[in-house]
Amino acid sequence: MVLLSHLDLSGNPLWGSIPDTVGKMVLLSHLDLSRNQLQGSIPDIVWKMGSLTYLDLSINRLRGSIPNTVGKMVLISHLDLSNNQFQGSIPDTVGKMVLLSHLDLFRNQLQGSIPDTVGKMVSLEKLYLSQNHLQGEIPKSLSNLCNLQALELDRNNLSGQLAPDFVVCANDTLRLDFNQLNGTLPESVGQLANLQSLDIASNSLQGTINEAHPFNLSQLSYLDLSSNSHFQHELGVGSSISTGFSTISLLQIGTSFS
Repeated sequence: MVLLSHLDLSGNPLWGSIPDTVGKMVLLSHLDLSRNQLQGSIPDIVWKMGSLTYLDLSINRLRGSIPNTVGKMVLISHLDLSNNQFQGSIPDTVGKMVLLSHLDLFRNQLQGSIPDTVGKMVSLEKLYLSQNHLQGEIPKSLSNLCNLQALELDRNNLSGQLAPDFVVCANDTLRLDFNQLNGTLPESVGQLANLQSLDIASNSLQGTINEAHPFNLSQLSYLDLSSNSHFQHELGVGSSISTGFSTISLLQIGTSFS
């Protein structure tokens, strides 16, 4: 099957390990082995398959680390390794995948910090890193991702303050909940005009929420700022909430507000 370009074996009761021989499919561009019971580590040869544009290995029992050679997949646009048991850190070489539009590492056991090189993935539209053990600050380089629609970093151990000029180009979803973020919520959040869902609950944020925060969030339908340290708000029920959040269906301020 050396001339095969598309292989989809998803949703089967496949078990065992991924064979090294998959690397002999030198023209393969689409590989989907998701929703199986595959175990072990991903063969090194897979990371060197420069013809791949789509790789989905999600919802298996794969483990091991993501190697530096992942950066050799220069044509890939979709990479999904979610719902596995990968450990170690996210390698800096991910920044070489400049055509990648979808990166999903949700629900693994990844550690370390989010590399600054993620900001070089200028084609990225969806970035899912939720439910890992990631630490450190959110890289400022994420503001370079101007095609980003969804950024989900929730349920990690991320810490530090959000910069006063914190802006990401998330046009749909921004999730930072269940981390250890501190400091104040920057007013620059109010410039995310196309944002529909914002969740920063269960952190250690403090300070005052005023009219500048929801100033331009006219598309927002979900907002959760609950369970933070010492938030106060100056949002009059008849003013900012009714104008700045004209389409909102869920507004969760929570008990930590005063």
